[in-house]
Amino acid sequence: MLKTQVLLAFRSLRRTRGYAVLNVAGLALGMMCVILIALFVRDELVYDRYHPAADRIVWVTGDVDVDGQLEQNSSSQGVVAPTLVAALPSVEAAVRIIGAGERYTLGDRTVREKGIVYADPDLFRVFDGLRLLRGDAETALAAPGQIVVTESLAARLFGTADPMGRTMDGENGALTVTGVLADLPAQSTLRLDGAVSLATAPDPGWWYENWHAFAFDTYVRLREGASVDAFRASLPGVVERHAGEAEASAERPLALVATPLLDVHLRADRPAPNGTAGNETTVLVFALVALFVLMLACVNFTNLATARSLERAREVGVRKTLGAARGGLAVQFLVEAILLSTLSLAVALVLVVLALPAMEAVTQRTLALGDLGVWSLALVGLVVATGVLAGAYPALVLSRFRPADVLRGTFATGRQGAAVRRALVVLQFSVTAALLVGTAVVYSQLRYMQSRDLGFGDREAQLIALDLAGDEGLSEHLDAFKDRLASVPGVTGVTSSMSIPSGMHASAGGAIERADGSPQDVSVEIYLADAAFADVYGLDLVAGRLPRPAEASDESAEYVVNEATLRLLGETAPEMLLGRSAGFWGMPGTIVGVIRDFHTQGLQQPVEPLGLATADMFQNIVTVRVPTGGVAAALAGIETVWSATAPGLPFEPLFVDEAFGRQYDAERRFGRLFVGFAALAVAIACLGLFGLAAHAAAQRRKEIGVRRVLGATVLQVVSVLTRDMLGVVLVAVALGVPAALFWMERWLDGFAVRAPIGWEVAVFAGGAVLTVALATVAGQALRAAAADPVHALRSD
Repeated sequence: MLKTQVLLAFRSLRRTRGYAVLNVAGLALGMMCVILIALFVRDELVYDRYHPAADRIVWVTGDVDVDGQLEQNSSSQGVVAPTLVAALPSVEAAVRIIGAGERYTLGDRTVREKGIVYADPDLFRVFDGLRLLRGDAETALAAPGQIVVTESLAARLFGTADPMGRTMDGENGALTVTGVLADLPAQSTLRLDGAVSLATAPDPGWWYENWHAFAFDTYVRLREGASVDAFRASLPGVVERHAGEAEASAERPLALVATPLLDVHLRADRPAPNGTAGNETTVLVFALVALFVLMLACVNFTNLATARSLERAREVGVRKTLGAARGGLAVQFLVEAILLSTLSLAVALVLVVLALPAMEAVTQRTLALGDLGVWSLALVGLVVATGVLAGAYPALVLSRFRPADVLRGTFATGRQGAAVRRALVVLQFSVTAALLVGTAVVYSQLRYMQSRDLGFGDREAQLIALDLAGDEGLSEHLDAFKDRLASVPGVTGVTSSMSIPSGMHASAGGAIERADGSPQDVSVEIYLADAAFADVYGLDLVAGRLPRPAEASDESAEYVVNEATLRLLGETAPEMLLGRSAGFWGMPGTIVGVIRDFHTQGLQQPVEPLGLATADMFQNIVTVRVPTGGVAAALAGIETVWSATAPGLPFEPLFVDEAFGRQYDAERRFGRLFVGFAALAVAIACLGLFGLAAHAAAQRRKEIGVRRVLGATVLQVVSVLTRDMLGVVLVAVALGVPAALFWMERWLDGFAVRAPIGWEVAVFAGGAVLTVALATVAGQALRAAAADPVHALRSD
């Protein structure tokens, strides 16, 4: 029976090749979209699942209440890990991780490696998915001077030689390779190229004791059977018992926060370590886009099938007269739909293979069909589900035709079929218009962020940052190095600092004097820099003066704060802060100036309170200002100075504006994906509209011939044929655009600085949909209107 139905389905499709091609093309594009998005979603959902005990690993961070304002940290205190191991029986092991510097020496060769960290010996107990290919996990990080390297790092440092036992010099002495680690998968919150034993790290005196010193990434592994919720509930008690005195003395209540490792990538309430955070909303949006695009393809199928109902009615009438049951006919039409769906999947897989390089380039992920794994079984379900979804309505409608009406010639599809087709076209183009609105809003926000004044720099100059990477030759002779840079032709300014906009920022807890003389606890981004920083970066002073150069004899620091600090203190006039006492990082001083707010992070984040002070310590970054028109020549001179001062250290200049732009990479990828899938939606909708227009023109062939004979022009005929369809598309635009604008307003709420959504977004989406629909329908209408009317009139 099934064999017969499949043969009949093949014959039916062979008779209507054009109809079959349109349906296969539409369904294939829809399936391609589903498969590509499934690969992306799967990549997001498998983060950190390579650890067998991933469900028992918890990321521990700390929050501080600063005068009623919650300060969320993505790190924790060095004292937390050993305290949790000792205090809670549910904790099996804990590990602290912190950056280990970038500069390493192998013989006469100096290299910069940014992926090396300090870590506790229990690194491999907590993260049981780490595969140590060489060495003993129990002892590899147990003593000072030990380092474990990944396969990739070993190849970069030692080539093909055996790395075990080899030595290299780090910033804190000689390191011996005691283990080789398999490269971590891309879907990992933990990112490292090498791990140095934490016992090697210097102790600045506050890392391991101060409950208010947030410096480490801390992870704990719970014992089997222990509950994350129970562990979370026990944390306030740990803080109360072990940090009570610290809290009371600092008057800054502490809280430890536990986030399951499997939630860190998509669901953490704070930035994930190493910038690995994904976006659960983005994953959900693209999953919905996949369903919408597949739905559009199914709508095409249904529309074309109902449009051909008059032709299929004769077949149904004859077969019912010969004894066919309605159920058998319905099954036959479903078999045809599933056959079309199977052919579409074959085409979709070819399209996926062709599209994967572009998808990888946009998402910056390595994707392959094989990544679907057990999800591949879902492809069979996709074929069946698509076939049933697309073919259910046509099967039910076509199988119920009455043979007597069909054979007497009194059968008519009536208004119901036309109404269904119009409703489905409205649905199609509403979704298409909504996707185009989303695309326009995303790109409008990106353009707004990239063109907005950041509060520093100017278009006439480029800021080039040089990371000293702890090089002793550069650090010990910093003033001489800056003087040599300042003498390079084209250089108009040189400054050194601990932090720069777009880079890592240290935060500092401290206090500022209130108007009544009492201290107010505050937390600010702290910038330690030389006296030229404000001038080189073009910061605007709104009150007071800039700090004077730091001198060794200075007993009191001079601070400049930004307008965000002014708002935090509840003041309105910047002059009100001048002369007030302030202290951060153990440096008591006075506020001498207020500067205009400038962005230190991407515009997804609000401008935070900031304190700038001149200091001679922690000057790890040198920034050089050069005219925009003379970058190449100046850069060559800067490299010459660098090579002479730090021979062997790679010259890696960083353009500050480019670094800032990279903070929008996630939004840029989101926009490109949106464009791609919106284009697919438009293509699918146009395929369906093309088929409907062609069918409508064929059905009205005689009417067109009569109109032409009676003197109607081609333009008049085209107007008659396009009027109804364009009215339907207008309704779709009127429904889809407002709905999309509502949801994109919610998306923009995630940005501290957001572009206004103007009327031009609605005009763009509506105009694009109408233009595409008009071109599609008018093409078919023009072809029909231009045909010789004699042939149409002779056909009957």
